[in-house]
Amino acid sequence: HRDLHSFPTRRSSDLEGKCASVSKMAVERSSYSSEDDYKNAKQAVSAEIRKHFNKLVADGVLPAGSKVSINWHPETGTPQVTLRA
Repeated sequence: HRDLHSFPTRRSSDLEGKCASVSKMAVERSSYSSEDDYKNAKQAVSAEIRKHFNKLVADGVLPAGSKVSINWHPETGTPQVTLRA
């Protein structure tokens, strides 16, 4: 997904422990008619972020064993992505 290209991917040390906000992938509660639809949308976005993270690992941009965590900003619906090598 092109919105993830804002990550600095030259060196894995540049990413260590940093958090990025992926605002173009925000999931706002008001956009969904039910709580289930809202949760499903957040899960879909999380899966997309993890897919791209896994590709960075597979391509050697991030070292094997790196971890990604995704937390959601409660007011903006923006995923806050933290990478740890």
